Amino acid sequence: MNFSFYHQIPLWLDFAIFLAVLLTSLEIGYRIGLRRKEAWTENEEAGGKLSLTSMFAILGLMLAFTFSAAISRHEARKRSVIAESNALSTAFLRAGLIDEPVRSELRNVLLDYARTRRSDRDGTMTVARLESLIEESQEAKARLWPAVERMMHSSKPGPVEASVAGAVTTVLDCDTVRRAAIVDSLPAMVLTLLLLIAAATVSVAGFNAGLSGQISRWRTTLLILVLASIMLVILDFDRSIAGFIQVSPASIEAVIAEMEEVLARN
Repeated sequence: MNFSFYHQIPLWLDFAIFLAVLLTSLEIGYRIGLRRKEAWTENEEAGGKLSLTSMFAILGLMLAFTFSAAISRHEARKRSVIAESNALSTAFLRAGLIDEPVRSELRNVLLDYARTRRSDRDGTMTVARLESLIEESQEAKARLWPAVERMMHSSKPGPVEASVAGAVTTVLDCDTVRRAAIVDSLPAMVLTLLLLIAAATVSVAGFNAGLSGQISRWRTTLLILVLASIMLVILDFDRSIAGFIQVSPASIEAVIAEMEEVLARN
């Protein structure tokens, strides 16, 4: 899977990179400002405050844009899980309308497939682990349609069989949608541009502070911590693998529990 560098490394390392880049940019800007202090006699007329205000406005716009884009992708993944849960439940219930032995066969195949659709919630998900889970899921998925074909060939197809086939088709379609939602993320170029704009903004702030000959370290450090934290939250929303903000598998797990309970009674 083609995840960007930001999505493959641990979140704490992303945060460390953000902090290192922003703190370094601030310090470089401040040191350059100190060196230019004596020769810089018209800093206000040269647009110092105007440049800084404009850059903070651009940074705010970029943060809002990427935050909104990351949340929309997170919501798409959440909707795909709920839609797949509903599709699995519907297909399983409709399979109960057909006769044995096809009914039990199709229901067991649906249950096996549903078990492979649970998310890994232990926080150790990696790209390799995700690819392994998807491969396992595709193997279970490959047994769905042959079971439907056997159902259709076992007797003269009627409206019930057609509705079951339609429900299983929806399950297959949901897999495509969910896999697309998993791999959809903000391009590395967008995240890099956000980091560069933030770095340029704090460097201008440091430069202006250098021209004045003084800087409030705790205030600027706090600003950088806030910026890095916001960028981390944006990245966390955008990640479909290990992170603090993940789509809950509760709906899928509830469907699996219902399936197991029904099959245990029969």
